Amino acid sequence: MQGEWVRSLLGAIENGEWLLVAVTLFVAALSGFSSIARYMINRRKVQVANIEEAWRSKYCDGESQEALTRQAAAEYFNLATGIRLEKEPREALMAIYNRAAGRMPFVHFKRAARLARYEKDKLDIHISRLDWFLLWVGLLFGGSMSVIGIPLILLFIAIVEDPWSRVLGAGYMIVSAVVLLLQALPIWSAYRVKREIARQAACCTKESK
Repeated sequence: MQGEWVRSLLGAIENGEWLLVAVTLFVAALSGFSSIARYMINRRKVQVANIEEAWRSKYCDGESQEALTRQAAAEYFNLATGIRLEKEPREALMAIYNRAAGRMPFVHFKRAARLARYEKDKLDIHISRLDWFLLWVGLLFGGSMSVIGIPLILLFIAIVEDPWSRVLGAGYMIVSAVVLLLQALPIWSAYRVKREIARQAACCTKESK
């Protein structure tokens, strides 16, 4: 399979099919990412199995067993949802999701989890100035590259004569647009979750009056 992929890539380069080359490299990058993701999931499953084995050990009791229980619960939740949080912030985030009653897809809560802060028994989403900057850079440049990316790639291919420079340049444009958009998505989701938290807090205040 790998040999066929390399031959197809070399054939596209020899035939001057640069757009096909760029798309092929992009798909290959996604395939490599999928392999890494599968490896990480299998690694987490092994870690959960090790935690369970330690929990059942006769040498583990008291506080140690309770700590392993919490860790196992966090790992199982991470395997099921992709969210890694301790029990209290995890349950607070899920309570907000349940009260949203379908107004927001779960994926926004998943992306926003890395910006979650749990203090004084309350969950908040902390978005720094750097996060806001990355959001706007991702939306403006990543979005514009997604719209005008193909014409830019074709123009670049027409101007540059060296084949490998064409491949590297086109690949760089595609990867840059994807990376910029991907780094903006968690921050945009965090903003939406933060608004939902504020909305629920306002509703609770009105009901209490």
